[in-house]
Amino acid sequence: MGDAIARHEGQVVFVRGGIPGERVRAQVTKRLARFLRATVVEVLESSPHRRTPPCPYAEACGGCQWQHIAYPAQAVLKTKIVEETLGRIGGLDAPLVSSILPATAPLGYRNHLQARRAGTGRLGLLARESHRVVPIDRCLLAHPLLQAPWEALGEAGFPFQRASLRVGANTGESLVLLKGSRRPPATKLPVDACAWMQGDTVRPIQGDPWYHEELLGRRYRVSAGSFFQVHTAQAETLVRVALEMLAPSPTDRVLDIYSGVGVFALSMADQVSEVLGIESEGSAVADARVNAADQTNLRWLQGPAEEALAGLSGRWTKAVLDPPRAGCAEPVLQTLSALEVERIVYVSCEPSTLARDIARLAALGYAVERVQPVDMFPQTYHVETVTLLTR
Repeated sequence: MGDAIARHEGQVVFVRGGIPGERVRAQVTKRLARFLRATVVEVLESSPHRRTPPCPYAEACGGCQWQHIAYPAQAVLKTKIVEETLGRIGGLDAPLVSSILPATAPLGYRNHLQARRAGTGRLGLLARESHRVVPIDRCLLAHPLLQAPWEALGEAGFPFQRASLRVGANTGESLVLLKGSRRPPATKLPVDACAWMQGDTVRPIQGDPWYHEELLGRRYRVSAGSFFQVHTAQAETLVRVALEMLAPSPTDRVLDIYSGVGVFALSMADQVSEVLGIESEGSAVADARVNAADQTNLRWLQGPAEEALAGLSGRWTKAVLDPPRAGCAEPVLQTLSALEVERIVYVSCEPSTLARDIARLAALGYAVERVQPVDMFPQTYHVETVTLLTR
């Protein structure tokens, strides 16, 4: 959860609002069998990296955990988290981990917010470890173009429980996806598109149920139900790092597993013989096919990665993995080994599951060559990591 770690009478204490090296007085908030949780109530010896959080909601809102830490120190801590987690769980030597690539925009970067409606009708975000909604007038992490739809939804008279607000940082296009039991009436929000989701069904209310974003000069359609990285500028950094590690060549046949709307596949398409994208989310596969309409060497399979890979044969030289936080299903890694894929670039948003999968790949004959953290989520403890493994 991004908390500092202390010990009290031999017991581990996770301290919210602390910074490594500080002496603080903390109030215990939860007692569990193996550890305690506590919150700082007084700083006795302050870290030189402590600052006043720029956001007035930082203490109550659960969206940020590290606003009390100066940004350069956040970057150092994230590198250490990756080093320690990969060493402890994955058995990896720390020198293989490069210093994190920090964000040039540590505020105002989020192109996607998941909002809740507070009892007052205002929009808000969830409190930390709670279902309580904290009403918020402005999120400092949000891209400035999200402020107008945020305010409009807070004043809207129609019912909804949740809203997903998205914007293309490089295109200016915006989308709102409303979620609730009742379909909202036709309305005119200050966005390019508005849709309503009930269950797994998305229905347009205003415009088409998608927006567009541009990365590295290529335009992508992103539907309401499709994943896209929340920090556009750092997503471009992420793609550059991944392709550098992959080292694509004209003879390569590449697997892009958990391929989303096709960002990695399309970024390498002109440099390789063939790319096969595998993705379980139907809207993302539909987006990818639209995005790749001008390419003849890309194809897509929809379904869980372990099932789509099960019937695969032939010679595949390289693979990109970009799984959700839970990491890869073990059969995915076993299939890559059985196919004798020579080079794997693993993009991860969770160091612990990355470490677990690195250990599994090591047992299958793969060695880690390089680890590069990328700060996709400033002001939080979350970190994206790109890892190169070779057979």
